Amino acid sequence: SVGAIARGKNVVVVGDPKQMPPTSFFSGTASQDDPDEEDLESILDQALAARLPHLRLTGHYRSKHETLIAFSNSKYYENSLTTYPAADTRKSAVSLRRVDGVYSKGKLRNNPIEAQAVVGEVVRRLLDTPETDQSIGIVTLNTEQKITIEDLLDEARRSNLDIEQYFHSTDDYDAVFVKNLESVQGDERDVIILSLGYGPVEPGGNTMSMNFGPLNKAGGERRLNVAITRATSEVVVFASFDSSMIDLSRTSATAVEHLKHYLEYADKGPIALAQQAHADYGIDQFDSDFEQAVAYALRSKGWRAQTQVGVSKFRIDLGIIHPDCPGEYLAGVECDGATYHSSPTARDRDRVRHLILENLGWRLVRLWSTDYFVDPECAIDRIDQRLNEILEDDRSKKRDAESVASVTEADLVSPSVGVSSKLNLSDRVQGALLGLAVGDAVGTAVEFKSSGSFPEVTDMIGGGPFGLDPGQWTDDTSLALCLAESLIDTQGFDPADQLERYLMWYHEGYWSSNGKCFDIGATTEDALIRFETNGDTASGGLNDRSAGNGSIMRLAPVPLYYCGSPAEAIHFSGESSRTTHGLPVCIDA
Repeated sequence: SVGAIARGKNVVVVGDPKQMPPTSFFSGTASQDDPDEEDLESILDQALAARLPHLRLTGHYRSKHETLIAFSNSKYYENSLTTYPAADTRKSAVSLRRVDGVYSKGKLRNNPIEAQAVVGEVVRRLLDTPETDQSIGIVTLNTEQKITIEDLLDEARRSNLDIEQYFHSTDDYDAVFVKNLESVQGDERDVIILSLGYGPVEPGGNTMSMNFGPLNKAGGERRLNVAITRATSEVVVFASFDSSMIDLSRTSATAVEHLKHYLEYADKGPIALAQQAHADYGIDQFDSDFEQAVAYALRSKGWRAQTQVGVSKFRIDLGIIHPDCPGEYLAGVECDGATYHSSPTARDRDRVRHLILENLGWRLVRLWSTDYFVDPECAIDRIDQRLNEILEDDRSKKRDAESVASVTEADLVSPSVGVSSKLNLSDRVQGALLGLAVGDAVGTAVEFKSSGSFPEVTDMIGGGPFGLDPGQWTDDTSLALCLAESLIDTQGFDPADQLERYLMWYHEGYWSSNGKCFDIGATTEDALIRFETNGDTASGGLNDRSAGNGSIMRLAPVPLYYCGSPAEAIHFSGESSRTTHGLPVCIDA
């Protein structure tokens, strides 16, 4: 670039000093994560060192959910970036998948178990129709883990020809990529799956080396910053160790410290940043007394109003949670408070912000302080009316969609059933669950016995390995009832709520036929303990011994709940398995 600069009368140098400079890899034949590889001094570094005039651009538009950039904003950019909250109530678009992987030292330097889990996640996403419009990238910390994942992906592509199309770019879709840390700068995908690879060298180990390859080098934090900012919609971190296993007394590498904090962030969400900064998170925070009065007034009218939605300096004053869809915001209410007036121009305050937020799915309702102070009751009534109009519009669209796509009760009635004896949908659902319980109670008498090794069972006799009374069911029905209750109470699929109910059954005998948990499979028990320990909803085991049928035995409520949408029924059936049985063969079944 020196020659180009010499020919110009003026020069503008653009770059990010917090991300990777050029490396010496391009001048030799070393491995892309060679420990002896050095960062080269960039023109940008030289320009900054020369104290040339510089300007920092603080608007951030890539991330569709601001939690994707919140960690970097806090650690690397002094919280100077202006980001915008998404119109859904997810606390974070960054999640952690804890894997019982083992790191191979020496020449191998890979983690096959973790690699298999990563490939299983990619294949699942590519096969699930609702998710195939999202591009996927896989990032590893070293070349060896990258090669391992590529080899496993090649096997998966040969076994699942339906996913082959996603490995070739088109005008509408960016191909799946697998890249290591040194080569991913400049790339982006909707979903980034980050495979850390490193971990204990023995199964079940709770200690590990503090050598994380390129992260231990000077400037390793630049590499980490690159890896965690490649996604526009979601980051999924696969790790074979907990953040607590990173012992900062054994390393002085800044990037390793940041990796520890990022794992905490992926596990706990934005609250981890607040804890690291000793700040409050998740409580009411008001920009002004005016905003507080509006929030209380809307709550008195039955609206659930969340204050200061967002994690950066730009926030929505009040997010109104959708009454029918708790995972989404119905609208955002903006009061002309301090944040509004801090924007330098009227165009920034209105048009630009409005367009950005609309693109993120927000519907905005503004309340002017002058209107409120003149007539508070009238101003609140006007906001209340507008929110009700938005809600009714949503419900109308939903009814129209259901009238076209859903299966009606008449469609569900078997032709063999006479007109006079037709059952409504509620009766059919209850009948299915009752049939599950009856079959379970009959079958317990011969549980764990091989077919043909016992006389025909024609009555409900109880007994079996658990000595049950006639009519008492086993864990299959108990977990199915927990799942059904969760679907009804949360009005949808909430894996965390499901696992909490499974834990109530495990510890307290909730929905058990005799008031206690007398039977639980090893895979399910391991998953519940894992969820109770780290809160990961994808707690299903991934080793070969975890391929039981426990997740199918309880599954009936899911297809019953989503009977009007076969695609959703298939999708959430797989998600249901993921909570306790995570192997692809279990999810596919």
